[in-house]
Formats: sequence, C-alpha cells, structure tokens
Amino acid sequence: MKKAISAIALALTVAFLITSVGGGAEGVKGKCAVCGADLQKYPRTLCRAIFEDGTEKTYCSLYCLAIGLLKEGKVTEEVEVADYLTGELIPSEKAFFLAGSDIPSRGPVSIMAFSSTEDLMKYYEKHGGSVLHFCDAYGVANNHLSEYREMLKKEGREIK
Repeated sequence: MKKAISAIALALTVAFLITSVGGGAEGVKGKCAVCGADLQKYPRTLCRAIFEDGTEKTYCSLYCLAIGLLKEGKVTEEVEVADYLTGELIPSEKAFFLAGSDIPSRGPVSIMAFSSTEDLMKYYEKHGGSVLHFCDAYGVANNHLSEYREMLKKEGREIK
C-alpha cells in the first residue's frame, strides 16, 4: 500500500513539474492571433507580444507578429520569440536571428531565433542566410508581408 501511494505521489509530482516548468513555447495552446493557426504546430517560430495595457497576444511567426502589431496600433511592453532549438520564449532583444537560410520555416523567407550565438553560428555555417538582430529580422518579415498574405490565402486562412 505504501509503495502504491509513493508511486502515485511521485507520478503527480512529475506531472506537476512537467506542466509548471515555465517559458516553453511547446506548452502554448490556442490559435494565432492573426491567422488562426494552431500554435502547437509552430513551437519553434512562436512570438508573443505583451502590450503596455497588460494584454498579450501570441502569434505563429514573426510574420503574423508584424501583421498583428500593425493592426493593434498599441505600444508593446515586450516581445518574446521562441528559441528555434528549445522552444523556450526569450526576450526578442536578447535573441539572435537567422534569416534566409535553406531551412523551411513559417513564411516566404525563413526566420529563426536563437538564444545563443554559438547555436546560431552552427546553423549559419551549415544552412547559410543572414545573421540579424530583432529589428532587422522584423524588417525582413515586414518586407515580405504581401507574399505571406498570399501564402495564408493558399492555406485557406483569413487574417483576423
């Protein structure tokens, strides 16, 4: 009986720890605030905007973030992006981006965020592209929004 109770207690503790470890995009549920995509399908390209009024919106990609910020017209307090390797959400200003590599990503030009320059450089050396900071990566997304909108139409998605 004691072994059964111990096993149940251990299982509950492990389940609690798995669900409460924070920061990971892989635990994000719901739909993209712009295109309605299932966020769990895009844990490596997720973005979250936290606005000055305290509201938060989560997007499937930097492209949907760009569309969302244009539509919202509100000032952001913080923008977080998913680390491509871990899925953990990190502040965008601390991330390093690889754009235009040969790795398929969500959008017409691949854009991936990394939390470390070491990881970024491994991917850059193997897959090419451009190494950017957030403002420039956001600019790449912004410059390709018309192509992205066409891609969404082909997927049967409407921008909310």
